[in-house]
Amino acid sequence: MSSVDLLRLALPRYVQEEPGLARVFDEGHADRIAAALVGIRVRDVMSTASARIPIARPQATVIEVAELMAERCSPLVVVAREQGGTLGVVTVNHLLELLVDAAEGTT
Repeated sequence: MSSVDLLRLALPRYVQEEPGLARVFDEGHADRIAAALVGIRVRDVMSTASARIPIARPQATVIEVAELMAERCSPLVVVAREQGGTLGVVTVNHLLELLVDAAEGTT
């Protein structure tokens, strides 16, 4: 899943189906669409994107998570609880920060 795919989750389906509608909305309407996203949790959109988002176990190493992101071309990995549910999400930006910090610590 790419960052663009994540952005699509925020767009109303009717705008995705008819892209020309995006030109007729003013900023006030765009703000109302954005306000509709307040309170939506990751799990609320997971059914839409879950087939494409890689899932890691809680014990996964940084390298395992990086490999999942690279293999699936995904900017994020969901970390699943062992007893079910979601523990959290690791983004590629955070993962890169960890890798850079680790590399800087070894020099």
